[in-house]
Amino acid sequence: MWVMEGEDFVGEVDSWSRAFQFGDGLFETMLIEDGCCKAIKLHVQRLTKGLNALQIPLPEEDLQCMLQS
Repeated sequence: MWVMEGEDFVGEVDSWSRAFQFGDGLFETMLIEDGCCKAIKLHVQRLTKGLNALQIPLPEEDLQCMLQS
């Protein structure tokens, strides 16, 4: 499938990919109080489990770095 921006061709997408057909993705809603995320360890565990289940690679910066800040 061609990807167009206005009248400009900007690339192609494999329209048979699961992500394109079904919009695979993952999100977490996090409570922030006083600039800190509550229960960050549980969020990181769920995000990691969900990404693995969907076979989505971890971000370049591993989720564990969130726990160190």
